[in-house]
Amino acid sequence: MSLLSKPTSSLELAGKLLVLSGILHVVAFVITGMTVPPMAAFGVVYALLGLGILRGWKIVTYIAFIFTLIGCVAAYINLPPSGLLMWFILLFMAMNVVILIALFLHLWKGR
Repeated sequence: MSLLSKPTSSLELAGKLLVLSGILHVVAFVITGMTVPPMAAFGVVYALLGLGILRGWKIVTYIAFIFTLIGCVAAYINLPPSGLLMWFILLFMAMNVVILIALFLHLWKGR
């Protein structure tokens, strides 16, 4: 399975978006002048969770849902009033919402 191929399920979409979000978190950390150290840590965790989902590890799905929910709330709390960092955080929040919906649909379907 390639990261660049079209996702075939909501779980695969969530995994690929988590990996992309992780990469973008690290890029944002570097571009914004390294002002928000937890951003890089969140990026590494997001990428690892996404890779775990893409490898088929079931328990990672639940962990990713909780971690993404926490990340979305943390992003909203730390949203600056303007600047490049604000746009990165808004992008992360939008991606987190899509990831949460995809994970929720997958987890709900399994019930």
